[in-house]
Amino acid sequence: MNQTFSRAYLQGLHKQEYIEKIINSFIDMLQAVAASGKTSYVYVPAPTPHATMDDFVAAFKLKFPGCYISYQEVWVALDLKKGILIDWS
Repeated sequence: MNQTFSRAYLQGLHKQEYIEKIINSFIDMLQAVAASGKTSYVYVPAPTPHATMDDFVAAFKLKFPGCYISYQEVWVALDLKKGILIDWS
């Protein structure tokens, strides 16, 4: 079977791999939060030139189907968190 790869696909590989590594490292933390009984979490990614917040939101939606995922600004205690809300309630 011959497989072809577009120019856009090949140029985007670095960004895709970068986002995938971040999500994979995040999964352990998310599992600990879920095991503690919480039903949502706000992930605040570090600023990066490699990917936009929209890139992260799209990747999280693929990785966690059935969960509500969006960019949010949420007050937590006395701090405003700007990040990706993952809600599995």
